[in-house]
Amino acid sequence: MAGKNNFMKKILVFKRIKYGIYKRDYCGREDNIKYRDIKSKGEPLPNDVVEDTEWPSRYFILTKPDLTPSELMEYLAYIQIDKLESIRKSMLFFVIVTCIGLVGAIVWAVANF
Repeated sequence: MAGKNNFMKKILVFKRIKYGIYKRDYCGREDNIKYRDIKSKGEPLPNDVVEDTEWPSRYFILTKPDLTPSELMEYLAYIQIDKLESIRKSMLFFVIVTCIGLVGAIVWAVANF
């Protein structure tokens, strides 16, 4: 169960990075070597250090936001609004294209019969 819980925590961290809640500060060459040695010895990494999944043996430090929980919820609400706005625009595009197609089909049917 601990392995699954650790995997889920990693997913949460990367989702927070994806949506801009956490920021990545990549480590320098010396720090990457130091953290690689720590990991190869089987010791745990510091809490704010994460190994990059896209670049093996490359590490970054998580920078957490300086937001209160209510500000974080507001930020996430604005992200949701932006996503809904893009869905609305896409749906509007397809409705307009469908209407143009229907009008064209009607005009063609009237002209040919």
